[in-house]
Amino acid sequence: MVQPMERDRILGRHSASGTLREDHARLFFERSSLPQAFTDLDGALIAVNAAMTHLLGRTEEWLLGRDVVEVLHPLDEPAVSGRIAALRAGAVDMVTTEVVAFHAEGHTVQLLVDVALIREPTGSPQFVALLAHELTAVRTVSERLAGQERLYQELSNRAADAAVVTDADLLVTFVSPAVTDMLGHEQVDVLSTDLIDLVHPDERQEVRATVAEVVAHVDSSGRRLVRTRTAAGEWRWTELTIFNALANPDVGGLILNLRDVTAELEAERSVRESEARYRAIVETAQEGIVAIDAAGQVGLANDRITEILGLTMEEVRASTRVHDLVRAVSPGAAATGVVRQEVRYQPPAGGERVLSVSLTPLPGAGHDDGTLVMVSDVTEAHMMQERLRHQALHDQLTGLPNRYLFADRLEMAAARQERHPDGSTAVMYLDLDRFKGVNDTYGHAVGDRVLAGIADRLVGSVRTSDTVARLGGDEFAIVCEGLDEESARAVATRTRAEVFGSLEWEGHPLAVDASIGIAMFPPHDPAEALNLADTAMYQAKRLGGGGVIVFGVDT
Repeated sequence: MVQPMERDRILGRHSASGTLREDHARLFFERSSLPQAFTDLDGALIAVNAAMTHLLGRTEEWLLGRDVVEVLHPLDEPAVSGRIAALRAGAVDMVTTEVVAFHAEGHTVQLLVDVALIREPTGSPQFVALLAHELTAVRTVSERLAGQERLYQELSNRAADAAVVTDADLLVTFVSPAVTDMLGHEQVDVLSTDLIDLVHPDERQEVRATVAEVVAHVDSSGRRLVRTRTAAGEWRWTELTIFNALANPDVGGLILNLRDVTAELEAERSVRESEARYRAIVETAQEGIVAIDAAGQVGLANDRITEILGLTMEEVRASTRVHDLVRAVSPGAAATGVVRQEVRYQPPAGGERVLSVSLTPLPGAGHDDGTLVMVSDVTEAHMMQERLRHQALHDQLTGLPNRYLFADRLEMAAARQERHPDGSTAVMYLDLDRFKGVNDTYGHAVGDRVLAGIADRLVGSVRTSDTVARLGGDEFAIVCEGLDEESARAVATRTRAEVFGSLEWEGHPLAVDASIGIAMFPPHDPAEALNLADTAMYQAKRLGGGGVIVFGVDT
């Protein structure tokens, strides 16, 4: 056991001057949230702070006096020993390296460690200082911030769309520039405020109810027609569309699209009051507007409808395309009130657009006098919503289902298993062996490309009915229905051979393999299957890696 005197000497407790600066250094070491340690020139730990003991799950007494390589993965021991030797010899003063440490509970912790040589006043090497950063947390935060930056940049670039991002309580975290154009509020005045303050008091309860319903269901959306307050104190009718992106790591909130429909509503009201007034509004509206009389003839139509449909005015009046839109919404529904629905439309020039079509009955003298058709092109907003939905459920690097979608697929498999109890389902947990060497040798950009290639191979090695997901880092999972334990073991063994047997980069073989854990249900609980497969995988790791372990059979 290292004597306390040695540790006190390192931390400045028995310095000749006893200065305030040395006291501050000691307090910083002991109370810092960053894991820190000191070793002697032979690599034995002589001081560790509380953050380091917490990171490794070990007591200070257990760590002091041990060689630092005892807490590291065996594959990292030669490299770390070599770096300490270089420091001890005084060849270098500082190095940074990635290592894998073992936690007291048995799992591994990926670390980025800064190793610095501390010298005597004479210049001779004295001891070695270590500062550790947990890589998983660093990379997760960096990826999330980069994803948020990309999303917010995309929302900002869409000048025509007024978009706001809030938390589940409607506290605003992002405002697009188009909000200023629409309502006159500066972005800085809206940020960090409660969005409900911009909604008319009569509609606030309805908005909160819609938000609660959207928040309760992942990947859901809701729509409300509300009045919103401008910077000048006026109220504008706004179509508010709310999309739940709380589970999307790039968003982590609700996305609200605001569309000013004041002109649209005024147009509908003006039609019933004055044909002349209505026509003036129709011609300046941003929506395409068509009036169809009771006989089915197209009467009034504005220029905007020709732009949206890709037709001339003569074609609007003569063709059946407007009537096709009406039938696609809901035959005869407009006679009972306003109906709005999104419809897919193919313009004559080709391609496909998504149109929001609303139908409003035009009352005559005691009878239905026709239908007012209002059309908006919502293709871009629809595409963004689809992209966000896909991003929330898929891994950006590989395109595979992420942990959220995999959990959903696993629940569906469990439900089918319950309906057909004669069979069984296998859950496989894969963790790559020696993949760190690829990053160290070729860099993380190549590592990412290798990961994407492995993902493609995994998908190709199983059935189309099986689900392959990336859980994060170099960890993957597969759910295979209709397999018994022997078949699942055979699939895992074959997958290892097909995916990793000939893995290379630019002609250089890559010594990457996978440790695979398998859990079957039955007999195990489907809700615990992934954790059990993870446990089996770690046993395969402990046995040297590159193997297949079935939980409850090999464990």
